[in-house]
Amino acid sequence: MEDFLAFFRELAASPARPAIDDAFLRSKRDEILQERQRVAAERRTQREGGGQGAGPAG
Repeated sequence: MEDFLAFFRELAASPARPAIDDAFLRSKRDEILQERQRVAAERRTQREGGGQGAGPAG
């Protein structure tokens, strides 16, 4: 939700506003979800010891 709010704040502040239609919103949603999935996968890899500098938690 915070990602979407940040996006809309950025959009409102932009002097060149794109046309906002369903396709545009779906595209932005997909970008945000893909980024969240990428970050989650990186964190999962680090927790499992596959990341650089990963050590015992604790």
